[in-house]
Amino acid sequence: MVYMIRLSKRKKESNFEQFMREKIFPSIDKSSRRDGKVSGLVLLKGNTTGRTNEYLWFVDGTVNGGAANQQLDNITAFGARVIPLQEFVECVKWLTMSE
Repeated sequence: MVYMIRLSKRKKESNFEQFMREKIFPSIDKSSRRDGKVSGLVLLKGNTTGRTNEYLWFVDGTVNGGAANQQLDNITAFGARVIPLQEFVECVKWLTMSE
């Protein structure tokens, strides 16, 4: 599942990132459930002027976000707008190999 997160301009981005890393990610149930098992969490930050308060949150291994959905209210309470996008699956991947 992919979520678009837009942080309020009144909130500090570094505080939000710390909140996600230290509070949200650890609190998500990663056991096997009916809606899947969370196998990965990735938060990407906008990297262009005027968009650094926008994030993409990838939740891997679940159906429709699974256990991660239980944290959406906490993210909203922090001062962010969360928009569920769609389910995506990896179909092509390329990584450089270090020698």
